[in-house]
Amino acid sequence: MTAIKKPEPPAPAGYVAHNERSRAAFLRDGVHVLETFGIDATTAQIQSVTGVSPTTLYRYFKNRETYLSESFGSVWVPWIQKSLELSSKFDDELITLVYPMRMILSLHKTNPTLAAIMAHKDWQIESVFPEFQGEWVGHYRSLVKSGVLPNNQAEARILPFSGAVLALVKSSFDGENPEKVNLGFEVALSMLNLSSAQIKKVMQVPLPVDELN
Repeated sequence: MTAIKKPEPPAPAGYVAHNERSRAAFLRDGVHVLETFGIDATTAQIQSVTGVSPTTLYRYFKNRETYLSESFGSVWVPWIQKSLELSSKFDDELITLVYPMRMILSLHKTNPTLAAIMAHKDWQIESVFPEFQGEWVGHYRSLVKSGVLPNNQAEARILPFSGAVLALVKSSFDGENPEKVNLGFEVALSMLNLSSAQIKKVMQVPLPVDELN
């Protein structure tokens, strides 16, 4: 008579995680860490979400800061690329210029995950805004050069406009009324010498929320 084998005890959680999780899976968990605890999440908080020890995690990442930074980049970079891609589909160059800025001002709709991460009090929007801004400035200058936008003090308008938008982004993350944020953005657009008709036109274009989540 063949002896009945006892079932093998389940492998420790850390062992299973080490063998079954890929680096990409760790990054997905990192996004949840950022949503819950923010960019200054502790090692213990990271472990509470990932279910693995720091030793296991740091086989894939240099340190805690690198892990959290790369986790954020895994959602932020694709969102920027997608927003710029969607903006480029418009025939109107002015809409293409304004669209990405409107998207980030409405981040709670265009990507609730990113909005939740950036809403944490320890988040510094200045750390990622230049990355978004750089693409925009290049586009703005090309429209000035082509005559779509007036050349009158064009370069001098960049800094105050960028500062106004950055302040509005922070306000939107702090829970400011969306209508008030939009009104503020319209004022910011006037700094670029856009007419009332142009501002009304670009602000009336709906955002493709479903395509950005």
